[in-house]
Amino acid sequence: MFSEDVGNFLTQHLGVIPYLALAFTLFLLVPLLLLRAFVKLWASERRGSLDGLSLGIGMAVWASLCWLMVPYCGGYPCLPGLLLLAVLGAAPVDAIWKELLVHTSNFLLWPGMGWLLFRLKMFR
Repeated sequence: MFSEDVGNFLTQHLGVIPYLALAFTLFLLVPLLLLRAFVKLWASERRGSLDGLSLGIGMAVWASLCWLMVPYCGGYPCLPGLLLLAVLGAAPVDAIWKELLVHTSNFLLWPGMGWLLFRLKMFR
């Protein structure tokens, strides 16, 4: 799994405490900021499908960073891609094409869902 290599690299070069601080920031602060941006854009008068697309891109970047930086726990934001791998019968992520499939599903699913959600809201 590639995320173990990234996690070990960061731990060795940053140290354990800075790595843990970065991981907790990634898991606690970033989702709160994304939620705040979503609520603010949803309530504003100037909302459009590009706002949803940008929030979806932010969500995809966050999910991929979680997957790369925090082994095993980082898989929770990437569950759609991991479920796709399970459906394909390639469940353990041990090859580069599987890693790319997880990240590709993040960058297709989350921006698409954000765009669609704000697009539907725009037509109401």
